[in-house]
Amino acid sequence: MSDRAEILKHATEILEKSGINPIYTLTVQEFEVLVKASIYAVLNKEPQKIPDDKLLTRQEVCSLLRVSYPTLLGYEKRGLVTGRRAGHRILFTRDDVLKALKKIKMDRNNYSE
Repeated sequence: MSDRAEILKHATEILEKSGINPIYTLTVQEFEVLVKASIYAVLNKEPQKIPDDKLLTRQEVCSLLRVSYPTLLGYEKRGLVTGRRAGHRILFTRDDVLKALKKIKMDRNNYSE
C-alpha cells in the first residue's frame, strides 16, 4: 500500500473515531487535528523489514531510506551505497542497504561539523 493510501486510510479512521463524517466539510480545528494525527502516524510507523535474500530495486531502496531518487543517485556517485548490476538494472541486497545507512549517518555527521 502506498504512503498516500495509508494516509487516507488513517485519516478516515481518525475521522470516524472522532465522530466526524468524512463526507462533510471540516472546520479549521478538525482539519488541524486530522493533519497532526496523520503526520504523527506516518512518522512513527514501524520501519519495513528487509528479507535477507531479497534483491531490492532503486525505488525500493529510496522508499526504505526515505530519500528521493536523485538523492540515491548522489549517494551512489559518492560511494555511500553500492549495488550490483543485473542486466540494465541495479539491484541492492539487505547488506548493501544496512552498510549504506551506516555510511550515510557518518557522512551526515561529517557535514554537520
